Amino acid sequence: LELAGGAKGKIVLIPTASASCDTPEQQQTILQRWRTDHPGHEFRILHTRDFKRVKYLSERDSLTGFYLRPVLARRLEQFLGSGGRGELRLAVSMMDLDFFKRFNDRYGHDVGDSVLRRFSQAVQATLRGSDVVGRYGGEEFAAIFPGASAEDALSILRRIFERVMDMDFLPPLSREAGSAPERLSFSAGVATYLIKPLKPGVSPRPARRPSFEEAMKAADDLLLRAKRAGRRRCVFRDLSGAVREYRFDAAG
Repeated sequence: LELAGGAKGKIVLIPTASASCDTPEQQQTILQRWRTDHPGHEFRILHTRDFKRVKYLSERDSLTGFYLRPVLARRLEQFLGSGGRGELRLAVSMMDLDFFKRFNDRYGHDVGDSVLRRFSQAVQATLRGSDVVGRYGGEEFAAIFPGASAEDALSILRRIFERVMDMDFLPPLSREAGSAPERLSFSAGVATYLIKPLKPGVSPRPARRPSFEEAMKAADDLLLRAKRAGRRRCVFRDLSGAVREYRFDAAG
């Protein structure tokens, strides 16, 4: 289990009857017995609220609050597995913050971390309830848009871009010194899929039912094209296979 701040540890759950550990004295008696029986280990009794917190920390990136990659993969597999009774549309996106390294280089890693947190807050404020986002690594993020076409996903990404571009990421001390605002933009790639209903005798993973790795690679390849084309844009592939480009800052 990785906790906030990068600390890691192992949680051992102690089975107890709820009525037998209500008071601090009873809890200490139980803990002492376990420590005696298992020398060299540390234990604590977790309450329901603790379990919820542990589950949250085990699934989320501690800096941004986005899902970790294994959880994102599991959510995608769950969505793909739900398509047995009808067609399902799916859009998968990879996003990369443009020239993010400058924040770390100019202002330090604390400011870079603050930029990532504020970006994640802007994303969360824009997403639909069904959308799922994960931190894929560094300043790269993956998003799953269930039921979305390429145009739907592009509309969500455009709103995120506009929200982020309205924000000033300049550190407060630099702002007080009169420095120019620091804006943040991103590039994106979007791959779309039409999940066909499963039929008797057909493999549970037909050709158009991608694995997590395949979907992420497809979106990442399109993201790379967006970055090579000049960044601040989205390159997406629709269901016909056509690849198109949209410049976020050319809106209006």
